[in-house]
Amino acid sequence: MHAPRGQAVPVRTQGRVNEAMRTLFVGTLVMIAGGLAYFMALGLMHR
Repeated sequence: MHAPRGQAVPVRTQGRVNEAMRTLFVGTLVMIAGGLAYFMALGLMHR
């Protein structure tokens, strides 16, 4: 019972992809927030 090519991805794989996307998204947000906080701290220290 092989699914023909071009069919929707199995639910299990789809869930894994969604999880990876969410992890990437959260990681990017954390990095941006960390970078902003870092630069703000640098600016405050240089005053």
